[in-house]
Amino acid sequence: MRLINTSTFRFEQFLGTKKPPYAILSHTWDSQEVTYDEMLNPSQETRRKTGFQKIESCCGIAKEYGLSYAWVDTCCIDKRSSAELSEAINSMYRWYRDAEVCFIYIVDVDPVDSVPIGGDTYGSTELIAPRKRVFFSNDWSLIHFSIDTTEEDSLDELLARITNISLDVLQHRRPLSKLCVAERMSWASQRETTREEDMAYCLMGILNVTMPILYGEGARKAFRRLQEEFMKNSFDYSLFAWPSRHAESGLLAHCPADFANIPKLGFWSPSMLSPFQMTNLGLLIRLNFNHKMQQERDFATPPHFTRAALQLDVESEYGWGILVVRLRPVIGAYCVVNGRRCRAFRRVGCSMFEAADNDTFIDTPYEDVLVLEDEHLELAQTAQEHHDERWGSETRFMLREPLYSNH
Repeated sequence: MRLINTSTFRFEQFLGTKKPPYAILSHTWDSQEVTYDEMLNPSQETRRKTGFQKIESCCGIAKEYGLSYAWVDTCCIDKRSSAELSEAINSMYRWYRDAEVCFIYIVDVDPVDSVPIGGDTYGSTELIAPRKRVFFSNDWSLIHFSIDTTEEDSLDELLARITNISLDVLQHRRPLSKLCVAERMSWASQRETTREEDMAYCLMGILNVTMPILYGEGARKAFRRLQEEFMKNSFDYSLFAWPSRHAESGLLAHCPADFANIPKLGFWSPSMLSPFQMTNLGLLIRLNFNHKMQQERDFATPPHFTRAALQLDVESEYGWGILVVRLRPVIGAYCVVNGRRCRAFRRVGCSMFEAADNDTFIDTPYEDVLVLEDEHLELAQTAQEHHDERWGSETRFMLREPLYSNH
């Protein structure tokens, strides 16, 4: 980890866990930020930049806190090195967590006696990871919030109300691992980032995920990789608990905004759960469908979908129920996985959360199915078209079987 000496403004490198106490800066970037290269030997032009003045102010206040070192993301990472950039982003949550104090500099807040907190100003990492947070206005004066007292507990309560981040999390009384992934995703649902891929990368520490950084892959691919990495080490079905705004999709969300306004969710006991995994054919998952007669009626009439139970509980105004999703079969598509036939489905959009009581799925068998993401569906359709061109559509023997058959 590369830190700035707050007296000399020179970099010092610290390897492993042997780091001195340091302050860390949370801020928004502007067009005059100072890079690593410029900071090595700052010219007069560099020193006139607002970014350099921000570094000076951060270091000056760190010294007032008795700290000899500070970390600022704009200059402490040599972004010319893709390996160093990837290491830094994967380590970011830990670096914020290990800091003695996090200075949150809000450039669009003027120095006034009392100001409210805007919910879109901060990222989740900067609020959750640090042990201590201090907020500053654009002239680096301490911000006094519109609450009765400046005590830290009261500020945390205000942050919890605005950001919907649990007070227990903000005060480090409850580890992130105790919260469902959907809730953690929701904290970034309103966030905006300068680089689109950072919408996914900013969640890595909160989800305890590490993965390569690939700027240029696009926001959706980055978020997809994030979810796939998370599911490798988790049985948390809330990864699929988002109200779909899309006409149809797979079970993986497109972006953190899909997780906005998440209700309270409840885990099932591990003894009741089945594994799920992403395969090259789609998401292989075991689901509990409606009774066969109900499936047959659903599939026979528009919009040709049925409901399947996720292994997750959801709280509504009527109490707790089993969370369900709408699925439609992909006509003519089935796959063989581990020697067994699997039906293929797509998720049908529904802007609300739907729940069912336990009686709805009593005595209905579980079924291993594939839920196709967009690229899986496209490839399946292309393969079928090529097959039809060579052999004719009359060879689609699977279409003559009932869509609701488990055999």
